[in-house]
Amino acid sequence: MNHAGIYSTLTELRRQYFIPSVFSVAKKILRKCVTCRRSNERSIKLNQSSYRDFRVDPPAVPFRHCFIDHIGPFYVRSAGTKVKVWILCITCLWSRAINLKLSLDLSVKEFLRAFQKHVFEFGLPHLVLSDSGSQLIAGSKIISKVLQDPEVEAYCEASDIKITSFQQYPRGCSALGSLVESCVKLIKRLLFGSIGNNVLDLPDFDLAVAQITCLVNKRPVAFKETLRDSSISLPSPITPEALLRGYVLHSPLVLPHVSEAPDDPEWVPSMEAADLVRENFAKLNAVRRKLVDKYNSQFIPSLITQATSKKDGFRPVKHKVLGVNDLVLLKEPNQKRYNYAMGRVTEVTLNHLGEVTEVSVLKGNGGTVRRHVTSLIPLLTASPTTETRSPVPPNQPIVMETEANRPRRLAAQRGRGKIKDLIERNLI
Repeated sequence: MNHAGIYSTLTELRRQYFIPSVFSVAKKILRKCVTCRRSNERSIKLNQSSYRDFRVDPPAVPFRHCFIDHIGPFYVRSAGTKVKVWILCITCLWSRAINLKLSLDLSVKEFLRAFQKHVFEFGLPHLVLSDSGSQLIAGSKIISKVLQDPEVEAYCEASDIKITSFQQYPRGCSALGSLVESCVKLIKRLLFGSIGNNVLDLPDFDLAVAQITCLVNKRPVAFKETLRDSSISLPSPITPEALLRGYVLHSPLVLPHVSEAPDDPEWVPSMEAADLVRENFAKLNAVRRKLVDKYNSQFIPSLITQATSKKDGFRPVKHKVLGVNDLVLLKEPNQKRYNYAMGRVTEVTLNHLGEVTEVSVLKGNGGTVRRHVTSLIPLLTASPTTETRSPVPPNQPIVMETEANRPRRLAAQRGRGKIKDLIERNLI
């Protein structure tokens, strides 16, 4: 059948033969075919995110453990020309607070400048997680080299300051357990929804980013029951802003050309307000109105459905453990499956459940890449050894589907009944 698959093979086989449990038999045989596995094998699944360990017991200090990522590009007007800018999104793993810093480009210099502004506000973090962006990796190396200076180490040791540790997650990991992707999604929804096609000046765009930072830190992340008045049934929300500062920050608009609404029929512009009105007054007011509408209509209701949006998110899955010298296929976006590159596993990383979360793959051209296992397709397995395949720790067992507890398909149940009927009638 020229590797047409399980169903085409069964269709041709059942024309001449009747085999009990033919689906399981044919599937078991076709799994041994390398060509069929290259075309039909699925990627590896995990029962636990490898980055959930960082969320178990983070230090109760804002931005001691944080995650960084770039958002953009956004178009602004600077010196009469239309340019691109980016935003460095820094989210705290303990308080879930978000700090946004404007970057004029994606260079290492701008990343270091934005990161230094964050350090001036919240201090030096202990752990910084990020993706494998070139500017993030280069910037982390520069910062680590500066912190390794003898004078800097002596000062940090005398002041009881822990040296920052940078960790980059491998390529192919698209789900980080709401570490950063949910925060980036919220920021993008507010920015793109409020600005739209308007091109603001750079100072006005910086003002809009500051207002969005203030809004997202007022979102409720948890609720606490009232302690003094038991008659109140509504719990008071816990916000990242309250965890950062210890109180609710009141930040009204004080700029006349932003706070005063021209749509109000009773509003009469004074001389002071008229002097402050700029050419982009209409754009800035439109952005502000859209931002408030977007926050109230879409942003707040979406927080309720984030925890239940993923179907079967807590259902156990069968994990295939990779070992050293196993052959795998590297999935690439927008590429045909048969053109996936092949590589050999040289190093594996396990979580506390014994599942492989990250591997180093040696490609055919001699280069080594780091990949998350969800972007790999197992092809051939080497002989298992104790060094390459660690068992699941006995103190933390994981429930997997087995032949005993796996629900049988309706077709398999009907087929088993027909086979028993034929055996009783001595026809087979």
